Amino acid sequence: MQTSIVNAAEERIGLLLGEITKQKPDWKRVEDCTGVPAEKWRNLNRKLVAPSLEMLLALGAAFPQYAFWLVTGHVDLNNGHLAPKGATANEIKSVSTLTTAG
Repeated sequence: MQTSIVNAAEERIGLLLGEITKQKPDWKRVEDCTGVPAEKWRNLNRKLVAPSLEMLLALGAAFPQYAFWLVTGHVDLNNGHLAPKGATANEIKSVSTLTTAG
């Protein structure tokens, strides 16, 4: 797997966590939303561990409006696939810009 893809996904997870916690390290709140223990989120925040598949799946299930963006970095507004407020235009690709004429 390409490192840049993994790094981008890690950044998106961080952005979503910032949205969930309102930029305050409230890992119990994240645990309550996702079912993943607070200690795992705390360790992720401290960069002691990389995001796990468990974390990715839990975030997608808890926040389905962000699931597509979380995995791909793309938004699809027509289908309700959003990015959190903290995401910048450089971090978001619209699905409509990815389609090609057939």
